[in-house]
Amino acid sequence: MSSLPAPSVQYNKAMASKKRKKKQKLVDEKLIVFLQTSVKIIAFGAVALFVVMNVWSSQYVPQLFFDLANGGEKSIVQVLIKAKDVPQFEDLFPEIRQVVADNVDAIYKESNDRSVQIKKLEALLQSNPESPEILYALHILYKANKDAVRADVYLQRARMIDPQIGQK
Repeated sequence: MSSLPAPSVQYNKAMASKKRKKKQKLVDEKLIVFLQTSVKIIAFGAVALFVVMNVWSSQYVPQLFFDLANGGEKSIVQVLIKAKDVPQFEDLFPEIRQVVADNVDAIYKESNDRSVQIKKLEALLQSNPESPEILYALHILYKANKDAVRADVYLQRARMIDPQIGQK
């Protein structure tokens, strides 16, 4: 029988190096597969979340939107009433100007009503200048009209007569 020659040290080192490279290649491939799978899961989750949020939020679109889209006159007036305090309200494009002109009474009804109330209260104040209730009511109306200076004047006058007025 013949005996086999003993493997050389270099051969063993080469085989060990080859095995290490093969193991490292497997680890690298597993890491790449793991990262690819993770990215796919995250992307799918993000898309699914986006779709769910869109479906959920679409259920809460206010009726006002649909009324506006269908040209509901009452809804348009509601929006314009809220928009009239915005500085750009006067610069609306021509299509809206006509709607504003057609509904000017409804849009400014609240402020016009306050103006009428202010005139009545100021007439009452002439006959009863020491009434803290009238003075305080004028304070509230001017405050609603965003006239802080006059509102403060009437509040101070009311508190000079009754220091407790307007306090909770």
